[in-house]
Amino acid sequence: MNTPIIYHGTWWFPTEGLISPHRKDCKNVTGTLTYYGNKPTKLELYFTPQDYEKTIPTPHHPMVIWGETADGRLVSIFGAHCTAVSNWTCSVYEVDYIVDGIHLLSKDTKIVSKAIIKYPNLVNWCYKPRVESNTLKNKDVVLTLNMHSNDYIFDATIDNDVRIYGLSDIKYNWKKNGGFQYNITEDTKCGIAFKEPKGLEECLEYIAKFSDFLSFAIFAQQHPTSICLTLNNDSKVYLMFRIKESSSLYGESLLKHKAFSDKIPAILAKWFSVYTELSPIVRQLLRDRNYDLFDTSHFASLAQVLDGYFKRFINKLDGKDIRQYRDEINILLERLKNVNAITSCKIDADVLTESRHKYTHYTPSGDNPKAVKGYELLQLTHKCRVLLACCILDCLGLSNEEINVCCKDSEIEYIINEIGN
Repeated sequence: MNTPIIYHGTWWFPTEGLISPHRKDCKNVTGTLTYYGNKPTKLELYFTPQDYEKTIPTPHHPMVIWGETADGRLVSIFGAHCTAVSNWTCSVYEVDYIVDGIHLLSKDTKIVSKAIIKYPNLVNWCYKPRVESNTLKNKDVVLTLNMHSNDYIFDATIDNDVRIYGLSDIKYNWKKNGGFQYNITEDTKCGIAFKEPKGLEECLEYIAKFSDFLSFAIFAQQHPTSICLTLNNDSKVYLMFRIKESSSLYGESLLKHKAFSDKIPAILAKWFSVYTELSPIVRQLLRDRNYDLFDTSHFASLAQVLDGYFKRFINKLDGKDIRQYRDEINILLERLKNVNAITSCKIDADVLTESRHKYTHYTPSGDNPKAVKGYELLQLTHKCRVLLACCILDCLGLSNEEINVCCKDSEIEYIINEIGN
């Protein structure tokens, strides 16, 4: 964000168990909270009293700071840690995140009933066309505009008491000045609703899980840009956090919403059910998306992740306990034998196995005559990425034919074309 948000007011450490602020029982100081968005948030406390350090919570208590701004807004600060002190006349803190609109003593207090989250590329994943153009026999063009707001793009139930959905809202304007002009802007957001109120920490966990899902679906790391929370008394508060930059996508999304809109709820439910086991694999896949300077560690990490994926999701499905890496790769290739991306890669299980042994086990070169190096190793690394992406789609319940639809015009197809060249 270009312009920081500045909160001038009074700040203090709340007493544990306090339900409403009784500031006369606390050490109050004036100060300024500055929220930069994409940089660390800073709290400056001025003219702190000599015994102020005695009010600072011990390591056994969460670092929570309450505030009341000059215009009467209540603010809760979490994860504050002191970075500078000047003779106890000014204390400077860096802050993990802010809850704007309430005094909250603990991240575990169960008061959140809904969260509305915005992502910069969510609209790219589940864009809903608003304009239909038809040409009549007399060659007049008729435009039909869909102006419905808050259309549900996807809607899934998770864990029986959590609902995750996508909303497509619009902002539009038009004018008639020698002709008709209109401008329509999509305002797409994700909602997470809870049957029973959740704590802030648990709510953030659900947001993180959906963020990882969206990252895989788009095949580029995605982070929220804003979070609005509805509390169990129907009031709304805003979570202010350090905004990370989302990555741009190449071509179309991998898990295409338009092609699988009816299946998205089941895919989301599957994602949440296997999240603990699957998310580290997905993060590694996306982490190795770009290479500033390729080295053998990029290959070694993906080769090992394939091994971990097999052991977590495929091994023993038919009652057999597979121990050999070569056998694991052959089984994965067999499961995906009708996926065009896999057949185009022409993955040789022997070459992949011996290369993996060389660069992860550091075995002597003579022990692995089929191991590759240099540009061939870079190509093999790309093949591992393609295989791993298709394996994850398989894990989420997509058939080989559906995986073909996913790969078409996506970054996976781009990678395959690069390998072919």
